[in-house]
Amino acid sequence: MPPPSALVVLAEFGPRGHIVEFETSLLRAPEARRLGLAMLQDCVERAHLCAGFDPIVAYFPPKWRGDVDEAVGSRNVWAEPMSGPTPGARAESILKHLLHERTYRDAVALFPVFPHAPRELILAASHAVRHPPAFAFGRTAKGQVGMLAVRHEVPKGLARALDAEDPARALEELGKALRQPPTVLELPAALDSEEAFARTHFDMRADLAARNVSGDDVPLRMMELFDAMGLVAELRGDGSVEMRRAGPPRRDDD
Repeated sequence: MPPPSALVVLAEFGPRGHIVEFETSLLRAPEARRLGLAMLQDCVERAHLCAGFDPIVAYFPPKWRGDVDEAVGSRNVWAEPMSGPTPGARAESILKHLLHERTYRDAVALFPVFPHAPRELILAASHAVRHPPAFAFGRTAKGQVGMLAVRHEVPKGLARALDAEDPARALEELGKALRQPPTVLELPAALDSEEAFARTHFDMRADLAARNVSGDDVPLRMMELFDAMGLVAELRGDGSVEMRRAGPPRRDDD
């Protein structure tokens, strides 16, 4: 049998060990770090549940291996450190490693700020590269890139495109240069702000109550931690969603 596909979660830790530098005045720094790690756990769980993929966590810098091991837990998930001068270079390097040295047919990379990306989108990204074009990627309505799929070869110039000021546009330009425009998939909003967290938590709760979403497609660890911190998401009269603290967080979350 040919080697399986790889689903790699790209975990880039900030200087303070944060997976995501949240734009919020409500959360304290330790809480933001905990939420980021819960998001990583949800992404690992998503990778573990996707049939037909080998789940992998690629992380940088290497000193945060302990946090990665905690996120992986007892799951059969391979963890591997990344290297390179920029996030784009590190992503390109790990994808080359998976395709050329680990001999996977194709690889899908997922960023931790998208723990709520449905499995169907991950599968769609993998299927999109089984025939030309050379690669596919997922972006939000605001143009933020959160998923990438490649097969057999990593497009030359991928690192430069990922590190560009507008990665989505740069990836499309790269596809044009290769004469193989990439398949572009639409992702939900990245969970990198208070507004995005509140809206996603509110919508996920509503979808679960209405049974419109599978439990396997819900970032349960993140949502459980959200509740444990005493946070609530409430609908305002203008249709926006407000995140506020309804009570004190549990002592073990301080």
